[in-house]
Amino acid sequence: MRIMRKKILRIALALIMTLGIVAGTTTTMTKNVSAACRHPSAHIQPVQIESCDRLGIYFIVCNSCNIVLDVGYKEPLPHSWQRITTIQQATCTRDGWVYCKCTRCGTYRDLKVHATGHSMVTTFENGILDRYCIVCGYREPSILV
Repeated sequence: MRIMRKKILRIALALIMTLGIVAGTTTTMTKNVSAACRHPSAHIQPVQIESCDRLGIYFIVCNSCNIVLDVGYKEPLPHSWQRITTIQQATCTRDGWVYCKCTRCGTYRDLKVHATGHSMVTTFENGILDRYCIVCGYREPSILV
């Protein structure tokens, strides 16, 4: 993630220099630019809106002289999975699979649904201890007490 962030910041700085966003000046670092501007207010200008698979990049731009004061980023958003269909139902002992679509970016993916595990119930009748799963019927050996 750190390498990706540095790469995107380098791209953003290259945009500043090549597109001439810095009002009439060329510089290699935004810190040099911010020293040139002492105006009290600035606004955030989005360059790349964050999504599930990429960082968001934005410039902080002076309201008075339109100089880029700094470059910032926002972390990528997590996927928001919506189940489309069940491929294989999870059971007590076997994992299941569902087919999903991300509501933010439109990516499709099969997601694993972990096995639920047994829901064991213990009964004690006539000196016999009995344990069984109420979902699938699995029984452990009875114990005579």
